[in-house]
Amino acid sequence: MREDSDLDLVLKTRLDVLDQAVEEVKCVIAAVTAQHDRLAKVRTFLADGHDGEVDQAVKNLREHTGDVHTRARLLLDSLSPPPPAARPEGPPRPAASLSTDDRRRLERLLECAESLTRQIDQLEKSRADAYASFRDMGRWSVAGLGNKALQEAVKDYQLLIDQIRAAPRPWKRYQSEMPRLDHKLFSRYLELVASMAVRGFGLDPKVQSDVRTVIGLVKGPEQDATAEPLRSPLALMSSLGRRHMPLGYPEWSLWALPLLGRTASERVDSLLPPGVSPQLRVICSDLYAQYVLGPSYLHAAVFLEFDPRAEPPRANLPPDSLRVTVLLQNLREHSAGDSIDSQLIESIAAPVEREWRRARTAFGGQERDLSAADRRVADQFLGDLEHEYFDSGYRDEKMADLPDVARDLLTDRQGPSESRDMRDLLGAMWVARLMDPSQAREIHRRARKVPLPGEAEPTGHGGYDKPTRNFLWA
Repeated sequence: MREDSDLDLVLKTRLDVLDQAVEEVKCVIAAVTAQHDRLAKVRTFLADGHDGEVDQAVKNLREHTGDVHTRARLLLDSLSPPPPAARPEGPPRPAASLSTDDRRRLERLLECAESLTRQIDQLEKSRADAYASFRDMGRWSVAGLGNKALQEAVKDYQLLIDQIRAAPRPWKRYQSEMPRLDHKLFSRYLELVASMAVRGFGLDPKVQSDVRTVIGLVKGPEQDATAEPLRSPLALMSSLGRRHMPLGYPEWSLWALPLLGRTASERVDSLLPPGVSPQLRVICSDLYAQYVLGPSYLHAAVFLEFDPRAEPPRANLPPDSLRVTVLLQNLREHSAGDSIDSQLIESIAAPVEREWRRARTAFGGQERDLSAADRRVADQFLGDLEHEYFDSGYRDEKMADLPDVARDLLTDRQGPSESRDMRDLLGAMWVARLMDPSQAREIHRRARKVPLPGEAEPTGHGGYDKPTRNFLWA
């Protein structure tokens, strides 16, 4: 059997992410099953007849209260003298033995029994109303959606992930079979998630906060535009082609979060000359995302989304191999003429390039580059970015800290109150993951505990003051 260590890191990362996605689906199924059990208990509690716990308790209360009322009334009547007009002829009746205080107590007992009867009547009405509302709510519950078909799809999906790890040609197995099972599993899961969303289940507040933060970074000063929702890194792995599915698993949401950077493409159209091809627009969207978010965008795109196959040309999308080449060049061009910066950036870029090329080797793909004309347009675009979106650029001295922050995430040395900028945190997570892929989940767990500065809503831009020199690395 093929060892998992023989897989290139791109495929290993995607399979690990899929493992976590499947675990999340299992958690949802377990939660839905638990909800079903709780709803069954509520149903038993509120139901009519012998099956209803409250109904039986109400009937028992009514019976005991009626018995108390009857006994108290009989006792009071039997020990009280009859009215004068109603006294029969004959010898006088012996005086009643019931004292005034006892009579008052019995009268008070009767009042309490009558009041309790009225309250029992109200309780019965409230129970019936609650049961009717519950039965109506049951038709909107998700408790019945964790069905056998979804559980079987999860089982098949997990089996395929394990088989891909052991396959002699894992990328071929991955590309040929994963889309089919992706659709089988996630179409059912999307039904479940959508049902939960419209039935009052809130989204993870931490995920929502992270999304708002990154959207605030990539939108720059244009905060009034409508942002796209969180996109899943499973675009490549689904039969939906390059459309993303908005699942947003909290257990690996931070890994995919940099992909939100591409949603800013329409905000930089004004910086491109007329007649630019759709392919080059996509390239410039990549460059903008990396310009704002730093190397975390490159990491997320390469390890979670870009297709390493030698794919045929597409009408409106550039080859992913070209996009990787441009992003790597953009990252490295910043360090030209500075040996310290060059070593730092190479330590970040080289592992990404190495693993990407290992994945490409499985398909015999060759690297590509921009034409001279497109290169001029891209260079001009980057220059205009620096002029128009100066405050939104990711600072190179912050990038110099990424290896240290990454080591903190690997060793859990960061203090609980030490905050990190979202861009630094995302970049450090990916650097740490490449340092030690086996700790990916632990890295993510620790990163989710790191507070953002102020833990507040994002302001109008990336939030950096202008440095005196060497601000932009793009």
